[in-house]
Amino acid sequence: MRVITSASGPGARFRHDRVLFEVTEGTTTFACSVSKAAIQDASDGRPNLPDAVLAAFATLRRRIEVVAWAKIRARPDGAEGVVHVWSGDLDDDDPEPQPEQARGRRTG
Repeated sequence: MRVITSASGPGARFRHDRVLFEVTEGTTTFACSVSKAAIQDASDGRPNLPDAVLAAFATLRRRIEVVAWAKIRARPDGAEGVVHVWSGDLDDDDPEPQPEQARGRRTG
């Protein structure tokens, strides 16, 4: 299985058709992924090669993390697993990404 990493941020890596990354609050880490299609749709271009997708992710990371934190906060208590960010999730630019508001659960 091919996993590609880059300077796109701590722990960000390309795997198949998505970028895997983590967000952390204190000592709690949440595993997340964003689809390649979401990155392509939110980018100025249509990055396709892994290095280009990771570079676009680095540019969009803050916006993607905003969505990931909103999804984490909306989870029912005790919910675990990877937080997935899809293309439609990036359509709404609600800038409310405060990690300190996330519930303290660990995934993975």
